[in-house]
Amino acid sequence: LNWPLLARSIGDLLHSHIGESEKAIEKMFEDAIKLQPCIIFLDELDALFHGGAGMGKRMSSHLCHQFDEMMRRADKILVIGATNHVERIDKSLQRIGRFESSIMIGLPDGEDRKAILMALGVPGDAAEKLVFDTFGMTGAELAQLVQTAKQHMLVSGVGEFSLEHFTT
Repeated sequence: LNWPLLARSIGDLLHSHIGESEKAIEKMFEDAIKLQPCIIFLDELDALFHGGAGMGKRMSSHLCHQFDEMMRRADKILVIGATNHVERIDKSLQRIGRFESSIMIGLPDGEDRKAILMALGVPGDAAEKLVFDTFGMTGAELAQLVQTAKQHMLVSGVGEFSLEHFTT
């Protein structure tokens, strides 16, 4: 698919004033309707749409309403969500026509970790040596590792990465 992507995270949708989060969800779908066909990507679903009481329930209910409207209009919008805790997502969002299927994406293997490290600016030789030490790390943990190494590099005054800058 070569559709435009609307990526939203907790900071984009969660607001402290009553009704503002719901308005942000509505605006997201209004933008998607204008761009359709398009993809909406929602990150950290469990933090935003956990059901229960209060704001999480209101946001879940409003998202369900938006899904139902989208289906009624037959919009060409694909909504994808990401979470580390699928069990925390409101069950009403896990029905047909909403987030009806889930795909478990495991941890990156050695080649994937090397590619991630290199994409984050780690030279190939250093990335190759870090592959074993980073076994079991997620992409986010690898990004944090590289960020910390960059900080060590700045403090040391050296202008390029070396393995000494990494602590695993």
